[in-house]
Amino acid sequence: MSYVYFPFSDLGVNSQRMVPFSINVSNVTDPQGRATLGYDFDVGGARTILRSAPRLSIAGISPDLHWGDVHQWSLDVQHELPGNLIFDIGYIGNKSSRLAQRFSTNNPIEPGPGNLNARRPFQAFAGVTQVQSDINNFFSAMTVRLEKRYSKGYSILGAYTWAKSIGYGSEVYGTPGQEAGFAYPLNRRLDRGLSPDDVRQRLSISYTWELPFGKGRPFLSNLGGFGNVIIGGWQVNSIMAFQTGFHVSATGGAFLNNGWATRPDQIGNPNEGFTFSVDQAFNTKAFARPAQFVPGTAPRGSIELPGIKSVDFSIFKNTRVAERLNVQFRFEMFNMPNHPNFSCYDCLPSRSFDSSSFGRIFAAQDPRLMQFALKLLY
Repeated sequence: MSYVYFPFSDLGVNSQRMVPFSINVSNVTDPQGRATLGYDFDVGGARTILRSAPRLSIAGISPDLHWGDVHQWSLDVQHELPGNLIFDIGYIGNKSSRLAQRFSTNNPIEPGPGNLNARRPFQAFAGVTQVQSDINNFFSAMTVRLEKRYSKGYSILGAYTWAKSIGYGSEVYGTPGQEAGFAYPLNRRLDRGLSPDDVRQRLSISYTWELPFGKGRPFLSNLGGFGNVIIGGWQVNSIMAFQTGFHVSATGGAFLNNGWATRPDQIGNPNEGFTFSVDQAFNTKAFARPAQFVPGTAPRGSIELPGIKSVDFSIFKNTRVAERLNVQFRFEMFNMPNHPNFSCYDCLPSRSFDSSSFGRIFAAQDPRLMQFALKLLY
């Protein structure tokens, strides 16, 4: 038996939903005549949810909820080259099926005028939020790797990935940069688009190099005593990563009057025809307000954030003070060139078409960080 926790707050409480168990919630009266909520767990039965309470928003889990599954396949070819080199090229693919998605089952299906509550399918309630397992996502990638195995005091590893991730939704509460729920439930294929974690290209390079000076090294190998303590035992390392940006969705702009997520019309390419700045992270003129009661045409994940350029660098000084004791001095720099990186879930631009800050970025990843450390190895 498996237990899963969904932290719903629609009823003002956090309660465990345990598949295949469900919760019956009813109105009861305490001895003082005050209305309260009564909770009762049952097995597999239908839920009785606040039938007499006016216009409450409630939450639940679909009786047809299934655990998601992931199928993965890969093909890889590896070849050893002269000089301790390994070349590797491969393909990776996976399909995620029946992922959980939060879905509003009591919103009016069609946009239109009039009171929203009066057009709800279940008049006894306001919002009815249900977790359903109906999301499918797909990922495919080509990977290339070239590795120089450690010899003669150094090693190098380079890896390149060319990938694409598409799907119909993201997680039970949505992923930063993607609104939860469907924009138009009668045609969920309209929500098929680039996933927020879609990174089209990524190149990473790392190396370790023990400088060839000091005892046992090609140069000054006979150096001993204090001279070897100063000259020998130095090592430099670096990790470099360069990638294209994540993908996010534009929101708002449309007036549907049915409680569903809205998006503006997309009339151009939001990733072209502009000069990037913190005041314009994408081409905001690529979006327009759709006609009243008409869903916007902006696809899911059409905005590509700026890429990431990261270079970390470190210098180690290893000094052996006894047979089994080594002192290592470390100087490390993260984001050595101090390049501003604006592609992260904590530094997303404003994506609401209705906001005066539409397209602006208010945060970035960490600037250059430097640290010193002393490490004892024994």
